[in-house]
Amino acid sequence: MAPPRVSALSLDRSERQVTVYRDDRYFTKNPDVVLLPGGKLLCVFNETDYHWPREFSRITLLESRDYGATWGNPRIVDQRTGAAARNAGSRRASAGCATAAW
Repeated sequence: MAPPRVSALSLDRSERQVTVYRDDRYFTKNPDVVLLPGGKLLCVFNETDYHWPREFSRITLLESRDYGATWGNPRIVDQRTGAAARNAGSRRASAGCATAAW
């Protein structure tokens, strides 16, 4: 097994750490996850060209239907050009729905 690319100290147990999404062409930052009824999780994050965006910034949504064991269905929900530094966040609302803001 190859060593990890980034070495960091975690206070969590390593068996609970997973990679939810990765695309080496872009910088992915500020993920936020919300749990919905039935084991569905939504993850919203900002995917950019650099840590501080220079050319684009897109808010992306991923979903899991099995409490985070697997993830898929990536969707871009908003995209901007230029140096737009934005963060995304999500919240669980009543009646089992979620909201996302950026």
